[in-house]
Amino acid sequence: MNDVEFLQQPPLLAELAELDGPRLVRLYTRLLERIAMLDPVLRIFEGGTPEVVAVLEQCARLAERLPHQDSRPPLFGLPVGVKAIIRVADRQIRCGSLLPADLFAGEESTLVRHLREAGAIILGHTVTTEFAYAEPGPTSNPHLSNHTPGGSSSGSAAGVAAGFFSIGVGTQTVGSIIRPASYCGVIGFKPSYGRLPTDGIIPFSPSTDHPGFFGANPNEIASVMAALDPQWRQASLPSTLRLALPTGPYLHCALPQSASWLRIRTEAVAAHLEKQGCFLELVELPCLEDIDELRKRHELLIAAEAAQVHQEWFARFAPLYRPRKAELIRHGGE
Repeated sequence: MNDVEFLQQPPLLAELAELDGPRLVRLYTRLLERIAMLDPVLRIFEGGTPEVVAVLEQCARLAERLPHQDSRPPLFGLPVGVKAIIRVADRQIRCGSLLPADLFAGEESTLVRHLREAGAIILGHTVTTEFAYAEPGPTSNPHLSNHTPGGSSSGSAAGVAAGFFSIGVGTQTVGSIIRPASYCGVIGFKPSYGRLPTDGIIPFSPSTDHPGFFGANPNEIASVMAALDPQWRQASLPSTLRLALPTGPYLHCALPQSASWLRIRTEAVAAHLEKQGCFLELVELPCLEDIDELRKRHELLIAAEAAQVHQEWFARFAPLYRPRKAELIRHGGE
């Protein structure tokens, strides 16, 4: 199968809002058939493909409860995949690990509950690297199926790229949203710290964990944030913007071609905004001259907090941890 056959746009909110119950169920039936065909190759979902009966029951209940378009919530019918470190009611998670699932049982996360209340359909859990760290899961990149989708929110990014769902829920402690978003060619959005609830999410480093989203276009993500974050404000396009391009040691962390791509893409955005009546002024800004020292401190912080999170589990199940996660926990406990 050619890689391009994996790629298809998921349904848009504007299309979903107009569907009655039978049409919504038919749409999801086709979507689930496509997932069943492709997921054995892409391996986006943890524990196998979504449960067809459970998903279609969600659709039917939602449409029955909200038959009239003018009374529907803002995310009506939106298909969502949820990273497998985030609790979803009536589903087990393994966090990409070999540890017993009952260790991670608990109440559904507030973030998932709010998505449901806003009308979203939860398809299932998406693959994560082991405990959202370096050990990869089995997910393939839909653009090149023998390549990595990036991590740690691998399945959530790849699922959007493959058209399995409109929004993927992920988390970021270091680069776990922006990295797979880049690798899979989708939009990754990491809100500021504290903007979204973190309860019901198995932590990596509580001081630095951020929930966030993947989407095929920024409008879908803006709709999700508007539905979930009472502080969200839709900004209008100003007549002038100043955008800083980083220079110095921070940018040197990237490959030369990546740094060149950043400038090329930024200039393309500037040209596009100018056509919309907004002049974008680009300025070079030296920043993070001490990036190496900051990285060392950040790595120490997340290792120490990971060791605290896993203290009891690691004491009981150390042989079940993969090497790099085990090394991180041991380092953080020193």
